[in-house]
Amino acid sequence: MCKAVMDLKQEGREEGIEIGIEQGIEQGIEQGEENILNLYSWLIENGRDTEARDIMKKENSSLRKKLYDEYANTVK
Repeated sequence: MCKAVMDLKQEGREEGIEIGIEQGIEQGIEQGEENILNLYSWLIENGRDTEARDIMKKENSSLRKKLYDEYANTVK
């Protein structure tokens, strides 16, 4: 194979990797947003309005993690 073809193949691979990473990040963000909404709804349904409001605050990531673990164990 000539060098020009090999260079094009490498460039294509690199572009594919970049696209894959971007898509993975977008899917991760979408999944995270869905998880937060599910947790929020679950808290509201269970009369835990204050915690539902608190998880929406950016600074409460440890609370979100703790409550999401509780939610995940409950809905299994």
